[in-house]
Amino acid sequence: MSNIPKAKDIIDLLLKGRLAYSVRRNLRRARSLMDREKPEFIVRRDVPKLTRKQALMARRLRRMRYGMNTISRRVGSQIGRVSEIVNGKKRIPRK
Repeated sequence: MSNIPKAKDIIDLLLKGRLAYSVRRNLRRARSLMDREKPEFIVRRDVPKLTRKQALMARRLRRMRYGMNTISRRVGSQIGRVSEIVNGKKRIPRK
């Protein structure tokens, strides 16, 4: 499994030591590729959050081994929102 923060720490540690110019240049280039660039704009949310009823239905359907695409169509939301609820990344809304 990847671990970008650990890789950044290793490269930063290497850059503090004495290295040949070409090695230092390549390490800096690799290090810069690990930093996420801020997006130029952020798109407004056009799909509402899941309701409590939708979230509970999504979890129930997932336990019944339905696929994410099928669940998202049944609850009437995006597959990403369904995935967040089903995988526990977002909490089920209160009543």
